[in-house]
Amino acid sequence: MSIIRVSDGSIVRRIDVPGGVHHVAVSPDGRYAVVTHPGAGAISAIDLASYRVVATIATGAMANYAVFSPDGGRIYVSNGGDNTLSEVVTGLWTVRRTVPAGANPGHMVASPDGRRLFVANADDGTVSGISTRTGKTVRRFTIGGPLHGIDLSGNASTLFVSALEQDKLVAVDLKTAKTRAVAMDSPYHLTTLRGTGKLYVSGANTPEIRVIDQSSLAMRGKITIGGKGHQMVMAPGS
Repeated sequence: MSIIRVSDGSIVRRIDVPGGVHHVAVSPDGRYAVVTHPGAGAISAIDLASYRVVATIATGAMANYAVFSPDGGRIYVSNGGDNTLSEVVTGLWTVRRTVPAGANPGHMVASPDGRRLFVANADDGTVSGISTRTGKTVRRFTIGGPLHGIDLSGNASTLFVSALEQDKLVAVDLKTAKTRAVAMDSPYHLTTLRGTGKLYVSGANTPEIRVIDQSSLAMRGKITIGGKGHQMVMAPGS
């Protein structure tokens, strides 16, 4: 894994980790980074002060995506190969519990209060709303077809999902469960920029980022990039 200085783009450190890496997450306080190892069914935790791998933890088959709880005390890992999520205790680096999800769980987003975890189940076209207290699925939204990116609106009232096979960006009202959709070529990864009303969506087949209005789903613009857009993270103050 590479640590890159944002100001000048230079590589500060390269860290050897035990296996191929798919996704990376950073704790809210910036102390730890976690990378997923799909081939090994594990994650590695890296101390960003010492640049050391402090733990490698087996989670489940095809460990895909990781997200920290808002308080940083837990890490949730989607295991696409066995249709489960692992809850890992930050600092102790132990799996506290494993809970069921849908078919091939992938991208996830935690609610700002940490009470819900929304999981895009890539192969069955559903989103699971899981209670972080009980570990049970308390809501399920059917979108249809293979899914990919997922995020919440700035006020956490709307869930945005990339319906990759349908070529649609879907917005789900979490209060009413009603959905809206807009046609979009190969929507892939997505992320919201809180406080701006904007949503950024990459394309699986096009080298661009689409800038979308969260309320109307209208396109505000496009950003040309050098290839297929994968994971996106917004820096504080963006």
